[in-house]
Amino acid sequence: MTNNTSDITVIYHSRKKFYDYKRDIYWYEFTSDISKGDFTSLIPGGFLNIPFTLYYEFGGSHEEALKNLTDNGFIDIVEGDAI
Repeated sequence: MTNNTSDITVIYHSRKKFYDYKRDIYWYEFTSDISKGDFTSLIPGGFLNIPFTLYYEFGGSHEEALKNLTDNGFIDIVEGDAI
């Protein structure tokens, strides 16, 4: 199990298409090649799991989410496919 945020990749996915391009919404996915274990304790405050999915929403803007992630030591943050 990883206990280091630098081992975790954060992939953000646009949800604009779902909202007919009227809302700037992103979902976030946390993944690690090093560990398949549970590292949810490393996910910073403000991110809430979307039930029955691997995705999280953030209670603020996308820019605030990125700042929160970098402030908490996440360095591998990449754009994923729109969902």
